[in-house]
Amino acid sequence: MWGTGGRLGHSAVVLELDGEKYVVESQDGWYWPKFGIQRNKWKDWVKYADNADFHVAVLPLSEEKRAKFNLAAAQEWFKSMEGYPYGYHNFLFGWIDTPEDNYPNQLPHKLLPIVFEMMDKISHPVVNSFMLEALNHRLGTSGLGFHEIVREASARGLTLDQVIAIPERDHWVYSDGPSYVCSCLVIGLWKAAGLFEGYNI
Repeated sequence: MWGTGGRLGHSAVVLELDGEKYVVESQDGWYWPKFGIQRNKWKDWVKYADNADFHVAVLPLSEEKRAKFNLAAAQEWFKSMEGYPYGYHNFLFGWIDTPEDNYPNQLPHKLLPIVFEMMDKISHPVVNSFMLEALNHRLGTSGLGFHEIVREASARGLTLDQVIAIPERDHWVYSDGPSYVCSCLVIGLWKAAGLFEGYNI
């Protein structure tokens, strides 16, 4: 919420699977019994949400969207994603889509690369997961470290801020599989169900 300026902290979809109502989601909270892309029976999920002190709003699709919703395609897509880890690889990139205008007021856009460069010396696996794999995807490279990414971007006439702002692509696969945060999983499922046909997304 702080990063995006949004008013909600989690998104999920109620989906029928194998004849039963489930909540499907990408979740990695310490207060949840499972991690990653998962399904939970509706009656169980409601208890988990209550225990986590969630304020839940259930927003049904419009009649028009319900009529378009391809349930079989949505079920198939979700089952192909189920079990993958939470989307840490592109966690930051869901709200950074311009070189400098989408950062919270307290986070100057020039600070993020400096923080990640310093952290890379302390915990390379964390920085690789949160930043480097995603930047390599954006450049079409593989395995480049922080300084190599900066050099490669510069050789192409790009600033690091411009590379960070390159939109995420659905077909990118990371070291541990596809990467979806909660809201991206919802959009991916809706997209698979045909709700965005006719739109260029």
